[in-house]
Amino acid sequence: NTIDESFSKWISDNQNIKPTIFEISTTTLDEIIKNNSIKEVFLLNIDVEGVDKIIVESYSWSIKPVFIMIEDWNKDTKRGDKNIEEILNSKGYEKICSLYLTSIYIDVNNEIYRALS
Repeated sequence: NTIDESFSKWISDNQNIKPTIFEISTTTLDEIIKNNSIKEVFLLNIDVEGVDKIIVESYSWSIKPVFIMIEDWNKDTKRGDKNIEEILNSKGYEKICSLYLTSIYIDVNNEIYRALS
């Protein structure tokens, strides 16, 4: 499942799956935080099938999670998406772990990071 047409085509071409199209409504991460009166976030997991970069680009960073897990696998390079890493680095995050499809980042200004350093 994805809302990215090019990612859907890639999945279809590479996994021999015929896509089924549904209309869905979407919302932003900022709206989710506001609508649920969230004041702090310890762990944010971002896994939105091909549009993960859009999430980190469009987020206001009004609330900074301590940890971010993000599916940053790039279908073209078969590695972590350097664009996502650059964005998160510019927001004060450091990658502390890379798994096959997902990387984990920590806010370098958080006391947990300082305790681990």
